[in-house]
Amino acid sequence: VRTLIKKQIQNISNHSENHSCILQNSLGNYHVNLLDLTSEYNKFPPWELILPEFNLSLSQYKKNEYPSGFIKEKYTEIIAEYHEFILCFTDGSKNEFEYAGYAFSIDGKITNFTAHKYSSIFNLEVSAILHCLQKISTSKSPNKKFLIQSDSLSALLSIQNKFSEHQLVHKIHQIIYKLQTTDKIIK
Repeated sequence: VRTLIKKQIQNISNHSENHSCILQNSLGNYHVNLLDLTSEYNKFPPWELILPEFNLSLSQYKKNEYPSGFIKEKYTEIIAEYHEFILCFTDGSKNEFEYAGYAFSIDGKITNFTAHKYSSIFNLEVSAILHCLQKISTSKSPNKKFLIQSDSLSALLSIQNKFSEHQLVHKIHQIIYKLQTTDKIIK
């Protein structure tokens, strides 16, 4: 479908005044507004995105191979390096009883959301980071330094990929790109 959409965009966007088309497949016809498809992905070239610093050093310690006290000590050492930053935490979770949700906290203030029960853990984790960044982008705090902490290595690695095609990751990249023009520092 993505290839079909790209071909339609190339063929129609140059020739259509209303920037819309009809896509047809075996399931039927779909009216598509091309501006809805393209505006989200053409706001900046990926090579202009300056990603924040990522500290993934804790990922080298497997929980089942090290005592929890050792990992907590390493975490405390890392956090001490960011003593002037506002601490932000993100998390996404679900269970087998039809609950899914995600939350973030900024300087101790917790915000949580429920999500569709079929959401993946990855999408929940990325959503938590996305909403945390959205809140940071509108923050009026005099402290402009924010340290976002996540326990989702897959989410962090995906955000590090400037060419990710995942919609939520791309929205995170858009916010990071906009924050580059402000005095806020995200790590």
